[in-house]
Amino acid sequence: MLKRSASLLGLLNLSENDWLASKKRLDLTVYADFLSQTRAVAVENKDFTEVDRLKAAFVAAGLEVRMSKAGVELVVDWPAAYSQMLAEKNDGRFERLTGVDRVETVNWLKEKLNSICSGEPEWE
Repeated sequence: MLKRSASLLGLLNLSENDWLASKKRLDLTVYADFLSQTRAVAVENKDFTEVDRLKAAFVAAGLEVRMSKAGVELVVDWPAAYSQMLAEKNDGRFERLTGVDRVETVNWLKEKLNSICSGEPEWE
């Protein structure tokens, strides 16, 4: 009965990733532009150390980084970002596996991305 009610409301029609993405949008344009500008400087100087650092930090925060000649695209992997947030806030322990708080995840991700782009130390 519960499953039929959830289906009727449309709660079972989307994957977890699609459901999370549909509930809260996060504009990643400024971070993609930052990575794109850093990449342009790296191509000019033939030193990709900073680009590699940024890309690794973005991936660790739960983003998929797509780079091509056309530019840089960042896509949030919501379950990965949520898991990373829980691991960081709980010293690696997953105490809370239900009750996904999208607002909390978005706020954590914004804070994390701002920290990454400011050059503050990230994960060891």
